Amino acid sequence: MNNSSDLSQNRNNTSLLHSPLPLWELDWDREITQLEWFRPMIGCKQDPIHHAEGDVATHVRLVCEALASSAPWKELGETERQISFLGALLHDVAKPECTVAHEDGRVTSADHGRKGAQWVRKILWRGEGFAENPPPLALREAVSALVRYSSLPLWLWDKDDLCVQC
Repeated sequence: MNNSSDLSQNRNNTSLLHSPLPLWELDWDREITQLEWFRPMIGCKQDPIHHAEGDVATHVRLVCEALASSAPWKELGETERQISFLGALLHDVAKPECTVAHEDGRVTSADHGRKGAQWVRKILWRGEGFAENPPPLALREAVSALVRYSSLPLWLWDKDDLCVQC
């Protein structure tokens, strides 16, 4: 990323959600890792088969950096950029509370999408790191839906016969 994200104005005691210019870079260590809801992701294990990059915090950072460097994302309107970036930033917010390390070395985080959607509503309503006032309800709900269903495609790909689940 080489511009600062319009979500990155927290260092000047302004909002991560509102900035006059579309800037595309976050000072990750100063702005994101200091957020109370983000800290549990640091060091939280993930399944090594699906997430060889390491802990949840590393995964989330890589997702956000990939998104913010994407030309199609930069071409979106401000609201769409905010929704998609917040979805990327918050998509694994509930993994720390849902993560179970198994004896065989596998790591699961069942139900982290549903629980994460609830966390998103609270985090955004409180403006925790994002805004002095809560973002509009439609934005909060759009981000919550992205988080709720963020892992759904992975579950679908693993199903042999989806009709059995119908």
